[in-house]
Amino acid sequence: MNALTLAELELYDPRSRTGRSQRRFLCLFCGADKPRDAAHRSLSLNVQTGRWICHRCGERGLLNDFSTISPNKAMQLATIIGLYRNTSKFPESGFDWKKAWEKSANLSDSPGAAYIQQRGVPPALARLAGVRYSPRWYKRPAALFPIRDQGGNLVAVSGRFISERNALKTMTGGTKSLGVFSTPGALKSRVIAVVEGPMDGLSLAFCHLPAVAMMGTSWPDWLPEAIASKQVLIATNADAAGDEVAGHLVELLSADTSHLVRLRPPVGKDWNDVLRQLGRKQAQDFIRKRIAEVFVNVQPVKANQSLIAAASQSA
Repeated sequence: MNALTLAELELYDPRSRTGRSQRRFLCLFCGADKPRDAAHRSLSLNVQTGRWICHRCGERGLLNDFSTISPNKAMQLATIIGLYRNTSKFPESGFDWKKAWEKSANLSDSPGAAYIQQRGVPPALARLAGVRYSPRWYKRPAALFPIRDQGGNLVAVSGRFISERNALKTMTGGTKSLGVFSTPGALKSRVIAVVEGPMDGLSLAFCHLPAVAMMGTSWPDWLPEAIASKQVLIATNADAAGDEVAGHLVELLSADTSHLVRLRPPVGKDWNDVLRQLGRKQAQDFIRKRIAEVFVNVQPVKANQSLIAAASQSA
């Protein structure tokens, strides 16, 4: 009998539909040569009991998630796995985001870590940046990204749901406009990139470029002054909204910032796309070349390498 977890199923077939008592997945044990479509989702999972069976190869078992828990806990887990209905709105009333953050788990060995790894970033680096995991962030499993103000105070938490791609992807508790998500040591480094989302920030940090994420296309009032004396790379998305906010930031910072450049993703929409499509080395080479083109007499990115290198050993 093969051991299997929900995280493994979700990673192998992230488009499996939810909101039903029986979920269907592509089977991990049937081989990778079959088409990856709905007709070949031969593995059936009962989300109430955790039992699964592949109707093609005959493999069957009980999800490890269910193997050592009580019936009451099993029902709670069933709710997390798929009995809730897909929806695009989650009311904040009754949800205490601060308490949920306090009760959240270390990212290590969690479905959140598997999600971060799937996006091409070492979970160890995400842990250094304070990322956590919650199985019940607005009733759904999510990787949690802390948003802090200039003094390091937690002002909000952004949860990135790690399943159900056809529903709302993120939900934030708190006031995100007051802070940023920061990669390790970014605000103290002499070189810094400004991005839109936390995975883009982690992707650049993995390439040894410290970054802060605005959590969208607007920034807290204190950010321009905090980065004005640094070498700043505006690394917002490669789309109309990203170009527009980059233009506003360049205009705002140009009077006080001697080293300022637009670092536009060369492929895909954002820097996580770049990391996954080009790989770490090619992404680093592009960043260094762009810096050398614009920042005269400025060395390629070296800031904060010791922190990031330690977290990148698992890559």
